Amino acid sequence: MKLMKEMKEAKLNKKFSVESLIVQLEKNKILLLSEGEQIVMERTKKQKEILDALGICA
Repeated sequence: MKLMKEMKEAKLNKKFSVESLIVQLEKNKILLLSEGEQIVMERTKKQKEILDALGICA
């Protein structure tokens, strides 16, 4: 599984299971405006840590 490989390379597998990583990222809040614009609300410290380690724009 690609996510497990990425987690291992980023050394996130020592701190998070696949399930707990997904649960953390599910908490991400996105505000949808009537014009169709999306605003990503502030991320938690754990979310930032995960996204930074995986090299995903945070």
